[in-house]
Amino acid sequence: MSEELLLYKYHGLGNDFLIHDASKRSISGVQAQKLLDRNRGVGGDGLLNLVRTSSNDKLIMELFNADGSVAEMSGNGLRCFAHCAHLLGFRGTEAFQVTTGAGKRQVQVIKNQENELNVTVDEEMGSVLVHGADRAIEAIVEETLTSFVLDSWLVDVGNPHLVVFVKNLEIFNDSYLERIGSRLSTSMQSGVNVEFVVSQGETCEMVVYERGVGITQACGTGSVAIAAASRESERSGDVIS
Repeated sequence: MSEELLLYKYHGLGNDFLIHDASKRSISGVQAQKLLDRNRGVGGDGLLNLVRTSSNDKLIMELFNADGSVAEMSGNGLRCFAHCAHLLGFRGTEAFQVTTGAGKRQVQVIKNQENELNVTVDEEMGSVLVHGADRAIEAIVEETLTSFVLDSWLVDVGNPHLVVFVKNLEIFNDSYLERIGSRLSTSMQSGVNVEFVVSQGETCEMVVYERGVGITQACGTGSVAIAAASRESERSGDVIS
């Protein structure tokens, strides 16, 4: 017997998600993988279970990647999650807390001048850890990208990122990015999100390959990782776009 399933489709800068109100039950990783299939399912980069605590005063965000694996955190996903939670009647327009796999995050839903809902996400990121990639990963990066790579950094933003600064992005068409990204994203045991970046001082241009997903249009935590790596490598100051 078939079962009806209500899903909400969101995107943040093209990074798209399915959101499920898990008041009665959560969607599993196996189910998420089927639903996120762009050819045979609904399609999306990730699926978010919106879980309310028994007291109904706190929210938990469960995140699955397109391949059904669990992810700790998504910046764009959290924005979408907060907007959906508001529309479903959670806590009105007050700031509220969301528990993610990377810890607790504070969010606030506000209306703009046109009375449309915008989501301002105040993420208490905690300590962002940045350090140069170890020799093993550097060797893979250099072998894979040969003369295009400048340097690479591992960044922990609650989820792992490999930020690779390159000379240009001209060669990074989808097929090349798919091939290079898939190799580098498995260079760590637990997998890693990979950002290829051209830095121009206070601005950066990037393409991203997310572990468990593939090529995505944007990555919120990846942007934070790039900003941290850019500052650590003295390419920029505290403000970057």
